[in-house]
Amino acid sequence: MKIQRRLSLALSIVVLALALLPSAVLADSGRITKGDVQGVLQAFMTGGRTVLSNSSETAGLHAAPADFLGSNGAIRPFAPWDNQHVCVSDWHVLLMGIFDGGDKSYTRQDASNYLSELDISFTLDGNLLQTTSTAIKRFHDPAPFLLEEAYGFQVGSIMAPGDLEVGEHVFEVDLIDPIYGDDQFTITFFVDDASSPACN
Repeated sequence: MKIQRRLSLALSIVVLALALLPSAVLADSGRITKGDVQGVLQAFMTGGRTVLSNSSETAGLHAAPADFLGSNGAIRPFAPWDNQHVCVSDWHVLLMGIFDGGDKSYTRQDASNYLSELDISFTLDGNLLQTTSTAIKRFHDPAPFLLEEAYGFQVGSIMAPGDLEVGEHVFEVDLIDPIYGDDQFTITFFVDDASSPACN
């Protein structure tokens, strides 16, 4: 019997973050670039997870979800990112990943049928953001989520340096799901000026 359910990254983020936190060290100390945040948006469910599973502890950091320290520009609407301080000089990506899965009989078409029904909207400080979605991709190594096969995508909004003003911001994601029920995720984060510890 097919086991099918929606899994947002809300719970899994915390588990992965705790596992990766001791080894989350940047490979270089330069500013976060547009390429870095594009990689975060595109690679987490695919290459990023493969690198993290099979390579060094830092090689997949830019695609990893465990980003307590603002090291890869990701800002996700979950507890580890709540009250995070980031640097005004960096690129950032506000994003959320959604995936669905089941046993070995679960197909990309099954995922597409479900995921296409979702309505996801981002707001920043009460203003609706324009977002982009990745293609639905096979989720590498879904076993930690008790799945044999899974597919998913990410939704994100990329922010250039200066797009986020210095100060406090509220990031909210509203997920309208006609099958499993609606969710809302909200965090507060802070953009610090170039002289702050967040920019060192």
